[in-house]
Order: sequence, then structure tokens, then C-alpha cells
Amino acid sequence: MICRECKSELPEGTKFCYHCGTPVSGSACPNCGFTMLAPDMKFCPKCGASLGEQTGARGPSRAEGAAMPLKGGSGETPPVENTVAGSKGFFSKFWNGDYSLPKMYWVYGVCLPIAVSICVYAILAVIAQGGHHDNTALVVGIGGILLMVLSVIYLVMWSVGTWRAATKYTGRPIWAILAKIMIVLSCLNFLRGMLQPF
Repeated sequence: MICRECKSELPEGTKFCYHCGTPVSGSACPNCGFTMLAPDMKFCPKCGASLGEQTGARGPSRAEGAAMPLKGGSGETPPVENTVAGSKGFFSKFWNGDYSLPKMYWVYGVCLPIAVSICVYAILAVIAQGGHHDNTALVVGIGGILLMVLSVIYLVMWSVGTWRAATKYTGRPIWAILAKIMIVLSCLNFLRGMLQPF
């Protein structure tokens, strides 16, 4: 069994892909190919095609002006959502590389760190220049240590997420390869910068 989204090989009987969370259970609509079908559905919620034994027969569709009545009798078709992918939060998507490779690399790996670094160093510079107190050096030192710890945590999360996004990337393979090379070089450069004072 192969996941239709990320092409991972899955064990038989799997309901959701363990790599990307895409549902793999249910069959596809013979009319439109919609794949989020439950085994007990009689009509496709996307196009209204019959899902019975006559796979080519079309049932009433919303486009043709016929509403499919539900238990509530309202005739409205509820939206079908991927509850697994939809329930993931930002950090889960970030860690799993669910954002696109360009977004992971350029937005979260280049632009965001530069913007945060400028802001933090500006704040530390204002503190260092404005204070002639005994505790100014202590505040700057604690701020620097805190920045270093947060930078390490962020680098690990970004590296893992971007590596996974590169693995899932379906465009030209060269971009995924270059992204992985840059991840390794970024980590080595960061480690060199941390060890340089010693």
C-alpha cells in the first residue's frame, strides 16, 4: 500500500499515513476521484456520484440543483475536511516539514532569523549604551546566553523540519539536495561560531 500524497510505503490495513497524516482508507469516487470516502457512504460528497455497485452512474449533484438530504433534513452537504492534517499546530507542521521547502528554507531559515537577530541585537545595544549601572553587564550577559539557547533550539527544529520538507519535495531534485547541503553547512557554521571563543 502506497500513500497517494508522499508515496511512502505503508503496511496493509493502515488508515492514515504515518509520515504525512493523509488518510488512506476508503475508496475513490469513480466520477471525480475524490478519496476521502467512508465505507458506508452511498454518494460522493464532492460531486454527488453514486458509490453503489453501478460505479459509472451519477447520483444527484449540487450542480444539477438537487440537494442530498442528510439526517437533519436540511439538504446541505457538510464540508469534508482532512481532520488529521487540519488538527496539526504550527510547531507540529514545522517539525514535520509540512510547509513547502521554499517557505521552510527562505522564510523560516533566512528571513526570520535575520529579522529576529537585528531586533535582539538592537535591544541589547540600547541596554548596554543606556545603562551605567552595575547590573547592565549582567543583563546583557543573561540576554546573550538566553539568545544562544533559543538559537540552538530553533536551529535544531529548523534543520529537522527543512530536511523533512526537502525529503517530501516533489520539484526538481537539485533543490532538495542543495537545501540539505545548506542545512549541514548552517549547522557546522553555527557550531564553529559557538566554539570560536574557546
